[in-house]
Amino acid sequence: MAFPSRRAAITGAGVVTALTSDVDALTQLLNSGATAIRAITRFPTERYGMCHGAELADEDTATIALRWMVQSARAALAQAGMDLANLPRDLAVVCGTTAGEAEGVKRALRVFHEQLPCPPEYLQEILWYRPDVLTHAFCDALGIRGPRVTLSNACATGLYALDHALDLLNSGGASAVLVCAVDILNEFNLSALRALRVIARTMIRPFDVARSGTLLGDGAGALVLQPVTSGMCRATSYIYGAAVSCEAFDLASHKTDGSGMASTMRAALAGARLQPEQIAYLNTHGTGTLRNDESELQAIAEVFACGSDTIVIGSTKAAIGHTGAASGIIETIITASAIAQGIAPPTLFHTHPDPAATVGIICAESRPLSTPFGMCNAFGFGGANGSVIVSPQRPGAAHVEQPARVQRVLITGIGSCTSQPQAADAQTPISLELPQFDLQDFRTKQRFFGAGGFSLAALAAATRAVETSGLALEQIPPSRIGVILGTCYGSATTNCEIYKAISAGRPKDITPLMSVNSGFNAAGDALAVEFGAQAFSTTVVEGELSSLHALAIAACRVQSDHATVVLNGGADVLVSPFVNATLAQRGMESGPWQLQAGAVCLVVESYDSALQRAATPLFECCAWHFMNLPADQSACDVVGAALRQQLEDHQCSLDDLGLIVSYNALPRDSAGSLAATIDQLAQDARAAWLALDLELDHCGGLAGALAVAKAQQWIGRAEQPVFVLICGTDLFDQIGFVLLRTCPGGLLDGSSATRS
Repeated sequence: MAFPSRRAAITGAGVVTALTSDVDALTQLLNSGATAIRAITRFPTERYGMCHGAELADEDTATIALRWMVQSARAALAQAGMDLANLPRDLAVVCGTTAGEAEGVKRALRVFHEQLPCPPEYLQEILWYRPDVLTHAFCDALGIRGPRVTLSNACATGLYALDHALDLLNSGGASAVLVCAVDILNEFNLSALRALRVIARTMIRPFDVARSGTLLGDGAGALVLQPVTSGMCRATSYIYGAAVSCEAFDLASHKTDGSGMASTMRAALAGARLQPEQIAYLNTHGTGTLRNDESELQAIAEVFACGSDTIVIGSTKAAIGHTGAASGIIETIITASAIAQGIAPPTLFHTHPDPAATVGIICAESRPLSTPFGMCNAFGFGGANGSVIVSPQRPGAAHVEQPARVQRVLITGIGSCTSQPQAADAQTPISLELPQFDLQDFRTKQRFFGAGGFSLAALAAATRAVETSGLALEQIPPSRIGVILGTCYGSATTNCEIYKAISAGRPKDITPLMSVNSGFNAAGDALAVEFGAQAFSTTVVEGELSSLHALAIAACRVQSDHATVVLNGGADVLVSPFVNATLAQRGMESGPWQLQAGAVCLVVESYDSALQRAATPLFECCAWHFMNLPADQSACDVVGAALRQQLEDHQCSLDDLGLIVSYNALPRDSAGSLAATIDQLAQDARAAWLALDLELDHCGGLAGALAVAKAQQWIGRAEQPVFVLICGTDLFDQIGFVLLRTCPGGLLDGSSATRS
């Protein structure tokens, strides 16, 4: 199949900010010089050495992020002309956040640590620590039954989510995608930034010589994206190009010369078929911190040095605060509105320009724009970069990208690792049966000093995977190496310590090392740094389906020629507060134990790369599909039909199916019929069925990658090609299928189609 251009029509947009929750009014307020920065009332601020932020008044903070996501999405869907009672069946959802319902989790964890056994209602609130809980509640509130996935890439999350949405559209995986990102002004994120000393006291002064740091803000943003087609009549703006990258430089910061940011902006321009001088407005990441602004100014000077001197460079964070994961989506909406109106909003409190600002115009007042094209940047910890280009003009033939060559996708290496349990005196419901590694080799490396078990386990597993693949990564251009890791709990141990310090009123106990290692994306960042992966680094946080989603996304990125090699898999640290909440949701008993870290890593590689180096692949990735279980889970005929349809669509007859590997994370009262469906399929196909008994074992987000590893161990080196179906569920009625094919006798010939 051929991929069409990576373009999209924006047919709906919605925002929630502390300034306003109306897109048109937001533009007007920004142009008038209004700011939402004020004293914070949500929690005590004296201990943070600051007291300001862009706070939206809302007394009920238990599910505040969910409500704001729903509010922004309703506005976007309404503008797109989509009736909530009759949404497209294949409407896909891509959500992003860094801390989700952090304030509710903070209160629940305080009770958990002070009162054992923890009351059931607080276990339910602790469950919100998992970002996928937020996504599924969001979809339920809107009645969306299509596929969904959750990403977390620090402050670049919004544009990484948008970039993945473009992949879904262009691969035919959805006819429309709802992209939504959210972060609330919360103590968890604030304490991390305080430890890193990048918080200002009263105001953000982007690109000003007197800048002293950033201030956080409440925010949610939603976009409805649809293909650019001749029948499109509701488009308010268009995405011309988007690019993401990872600098693979440091666990916390970007390259000081801005070169990584510059390459991302260039890639977005190249994809849009535009020259730098055609960009009228650049809505920067512009956080007001010393290093970020300096690096971004250098990047802008490098990219736009030969461009027009009339380009307006600005930042709107001084008005709405730094909205974290939501910033990329909210500021893309602001950019599209500014370009449509031909007026760039001001950069507030910019009175003494930084001498590094050698290109374009940075102004504390609104400015007219000279062309109909705007760019928006979002950059995050770990060197994650994103840039998008928008315009109200419908793309013409000159801006249509040539279809990318479709690559076949192989798995050429597998590695796994588990650490010693941190509490060996308690019986635990986990038996990963993974090899144990001495993680000291990574702990002593200066760039990983202070890294937790989450990152170290992933590093050990990835090192083993690269070894088994026989791949010499130094022979692959860094821009062709990516990382996509799945996790359910992320940096759980570190995050528990941060929440404890917050609950005790001692944010000074939170060190910079803790802050750097607190994100769900910490392990992915560590892999990118260790292996020089600069194409992208994406973290999927979709519960028990995280690493299965990660494999599907990695295969899609290789298939569409975005990367040659992707280090892919799952990693988790399982600690009692978060695991107890999950087990309670499944109807299982909880305990006071603390479990080990584990990771499984796969090397996902293009066919051409493997052929060139005469590799012996383990599997070919043939297909992937995600769907929701029917509302009446006692009738799983829909699932059985979907499974069989996947096999038929990809030239896999029942006779070709040799092995089914399944894992089941559903609550006990809804798991039986699904197991019966898989059992019936196995009987009809006369295939072996390997059921990973997750009623006893809880593996978090690495379950899907573990299923692939178990399949390889079980099937060994088959003499004839055999199809393997990996089938998994999550806690919230979503099911995922990945269809693999063994590769006996070395590389495959060209007879097998690879489709998604």
